[in-house]
Amino acid sequence: MTPEQIYEKLTKKRQLLTDIRNDLNDNLGKHRIKLISHRREFFKTIAVISIAVLGLSPVLIDKINIISYFILSIFIYLVLIILILSFLREQIDKEDTEIRNEQDKYNIILENSIKILDKYIETENYTEEALHKCFKEEKEAESIKIIKKENEELSFQRKNRSLERLEYTGEFFIFLFASATIFMLASIILSIELNIFVVICVLILIFGVTFSDSCLKIIELISKFVFFLKKKRLKRK
Repeated sequence: MTPEQIYEKLTKKRQLLTDIRNDLNDNLGKHRIKLISHRREFFKTIAVISIAVLGLSPVLIDKINIISYFILSIFIYLVLIILILSFLREQIDKEDTEIRNEQDKYNIILENSIKILDKYIETENYTEEALHKCFKEEKEAESIKIIKKENEELSFQRKNRSLERLEYTGEFFIFLFASATIFMLASIILSIELNIFVVICVLILIFGVTFSDSCLKIIELISKFVFFLKKKRLKRK
């Protein structure tokens, strides 16, 4: 096998791997954008339901037995709505700024590369030596060094992905929504206020459910139990 054939095989293999990487990043990137969009819609839904409950509060006032729970639930709903709207606004502003910064950065990089190429094109010295010199200058440009540095940082972040700080915004919003709803229902159903210890225990229970995967585990256990009953019934038949 000649050196040219070996080089061709290596370049084809590299191109194949590059195409796989690009397709993978493109597909996963689109999927991640969808998840972010669904997450925002979920937050909007919580805010809309909270606003609807607040709108119905004058109708519910006659059915309220414990006014303190009712006022507390209204207060939590208001706080929740303000937090969600503020969070969505800040996220949109942040992402807009990040996109503009990325756009400006890569425009500068491309413009610098175009200037280097234009300089060598205008000299009309179309030799292999001039071509290598052009590519070398482009490779050593400050903008390319910035890209290399960012790629190294991204590579380091990927290796330490498991050590990144997790975000619990969704869990916090659900906790507030569930707490407000529980207090609203309690203000209508109950006739006397619960002991403060019971209230704290209920809040801790809601906190535990919303900030963990316990809901999925409970559903999984129920599914296993139902499957076991169906399997037992089929054996009897």
